[in-house]
Amino acid sequence: MLWTLLPAALATSPVDALDRFLEEAQVPAPEFMVSCGPLERVMEYAALVPIPPGAVDKLSADPAGRMLLSLREPGNAARMGLDLQGHVLMVFDKMKSDATGAAMVFPFSGSPEQVTSLLESLGPVIPGDDGQSWQIMSGSEELDVSLAGGQLRVLDRSLARGSADARTALLDDLPEVEGCAIAMELDEKMGENKLTGEVVAFVPLAGGSPGIVRLALEEPAPPMFAASQRPPSSGSSSERPSVVVSLGVSLNEVIGLMQDVADIDNAELTMVSEWITFEPGLVVSVFGEPKQGVFAAVMPLTDADGNSFNTRRLLRPLKRGLKEQGYPVERVDKDGLVALVEGRELHIRVAPGRVVAGTHGQAVWEAALGLGEPWVSGPLTAFASEWPVAVVATRPEQQVDVLLGLRSRGEAWELSLEARLPEEMRSPAALGAMAGMAMMAARENFSQMAAKARTAEVHATMAAIHMAQHAHAAETDTFLALSPAPRAPGALDGDAVSWEADASWGQLGLALDDLRGSYWVEVSSDGADFVVHGMIDADGDGVPAHYQHAMNGELVQTTSPEVR
Repeated sequence: MLWTLLPAALATSPVDALDRFLEEAQVPAPEFMVSCGPLERVMEYAALVPIPPGAVDKLSADPAGRMLLSLREPGNAARMGLDLQGHVLMVFDKMKSDATGAAMVFPFSGSPEQVTSLLESLGPVIPGDDGQSWQIMSGSEELDVSLAGGQLRVLDRSLARGSADARTALLDDLPEVEGCAIAMELDEKMGENKLTGEVVAFVPLAGGSPGIVRLALEEPAPPMFAASQRPPSSGSSSERPSVVVSLGVSLNEVIGLMQDVADIDNAELTMVSEWITFEPGLVVSVFGEPKQGVFAAVMPLTDADGNSFNTRRLLRPLKRGLKEQGYPVERVDKDGLVALVEGRELHIRVAPGRVVAGTHGQAVWEAALGLGEPWVSGPLTAFASEWPVAVVATRPEQQVDVLLGLRSRGEAWELSLEARLPEEMRSPAALGAMAGMAMMAARENFSQMAAKARTAEVHATMAAIHMAQHAHAAETDTFLALSPAPRAPGALDGDAVSWEADASWGQLGLALDDLRGSYWVEVSSDGADFVVHGMIDADGDGVPAHYQHAMNGELVQTTSPEVR
């Protein structure tokens, strides 16, 4: 029976319990496994997490599901005879089908009579001859239940076992404290790409330990992200940033990774990475709400020979490059310049061995001179020095610091997330309320990000058409009026379609991929002016957003900004 696959003891930690399961199974592991403990703390948090109505209906139709629902009721776990200081293990398989299987192991300190009373509330019970085993029949569902070694074991006979994995190695060195250890298969579609591999995670149920996620994907993580090569640069300002991002590896290596993995072939990036060595230690600080785009960044530099770079040499090529890209340079002095980029002032200041740039002019000036308070200090500096990619978000009014780190661990990626809270905010009720608000915000932000990612197509495509019209006019002295492509605006539905257009589009020489929007060009009656139009229904709600880009104007959205 499958009981031989279950660990003999769960009385250590959630991570150890899951590790024992994987080691003792000696067979391919199920799709999803979670071990949590102690049970008393798990019940406190479970009571705070709402269950969607659809999930309640599904759980109520299954005996194992009814048992889980009953455990959410205060005091039920103790009345059932469960050991509140032990750890619970749950195993699920075929979760995306109607034939989901499950096995559960609960720490138990009660009597067989308590087990019988519990099981009779779930469905018809058939007791075994030994007085330590039972069967529950509920429609087509069958549960095998046994009591042994201080464990109450519940098995859904439809449980299957998934593909082989290497999850045991991913569990090494996870925190051995209160919380939940999770191991699962990853097989998800992310846009046009598919992520497959193994995932292990640890979610703490108390302050002082970070949440950890490890992903072993088909493509190994690059070794250059294994450790931070340099502490963050010493940026500072009188205003405290809300978010600080540090990069402990060289930006040149990141550019190379983008070109190799993402197949990005950009001549400007190649030239910059060959000419200048961006040392590890890049720091970007964001002020106020991140969506406002107010930031300052410190970039340490050396030349190709590793010598301290005379950053003033950058000003002339920077000025020339900005003008060539159509960004006017408004002011220049011996230590910096100010350019107008997308309607906002970009401040660039040079200092020995580094460049400071950003849209927050005061912060850029102070960081270049070393004035004000450091962006990262104390324990936050230690965190940013440990993780090659580190994000520190600070909310002084809420007394909360959120730390996010990313690095490679062997061939896997490792993500760390920790919220550092005052002691009075670490109760289950406070953390549960914060988690609920975070989940709601994450859901809303994810929806907005998904829609924004789709509307990014409009900006890129219309900019390409706009530039191609000017290039065509430079050769022929005429602008092209173009009909809607790859489909009419009325046919938009949120999905991408292959590019199809009449022959006049071919005169622009554009190579366009699958697109979600519809694009066309209107030319004035005298042929001296044009407007590029774009429409897209990024969120698929049937109401498309309309954009226009005049010949000598900026790209603007003519519909309400809420329309995507």
